[in-house]
Amino acid sequence: MLKLDHITKIYQGKVPYQALTEVSFSVKTGEFVSIMGLLVVERQRF
Repeated sequence: MLKLDHITKIYQGKVPYQALTEVSFSVKTGEFVSIMGLLVVERQRF
């Protein structure tokens, strides 16, 4: 079993972006899971 409780993720940049806020879920043995969402890419020039 996989279990996540109260996960929060903030990406730091010019403007901080909170991607996850207090997400919780569990996956039982034998279950299949797919996670979908938007792809956001920020380019940085050096």
